Amino acid sequence: MKSAPTAKPTSRAARCWFLSRALACLLLAAACAACGRSGPSRYAASGSVTLGGQPLDQASIIFEPRGKGGLVVAAPVVNGQFAWTERNGPAAGEYDVRVNPHGVDETEARQIVQQNTGRPIESVSVPARYQRPGELTATVTPAGPNQFEFDLESR
Repeated sequence: MKSAPTAKPTSRAARCWFLSRALACLLLAAACAACGRSGPSRYAASGSVTLGGQPLDQASIIFEPRGKGGLVVAAPVVNGQFAWTERNGPAAGEYDVRVNPHGVDETEARQIVQQNTGRPIESVSVPARYQRPGELTATVTPAGPNQFEFDLESR
């Protein structure tokens, strides 16, 4: 009668190898899951921008953290309104705010010139002081509501 086969010496080594690889994969998966949530918490924020009492259009609003570090966030200003969600908004803190005009759309400008309608080519002119840090500020808080109104003077 034959005796039962004995375990091969490599089976324990194979089990250790498999377990070490499985553990490494689990650690890697946990690290990757944590990567998506790293960084400071962001908050929804929104508001309005007027220039000379009129809703500003064709511009961007930029929140730059005061001091070192932090997240710089920007949003388009359309019909005087801007907004961020919790996914792309600013972190809590103090910000210098800049408002930069968008340039004239080149394609639209060419069409106006080619059609020779006499229609003026309009562009937004934001005074330089609002395009630099320091003139406008905002404070974003975890408690919210993080609703801002910026009334820019045209001169």
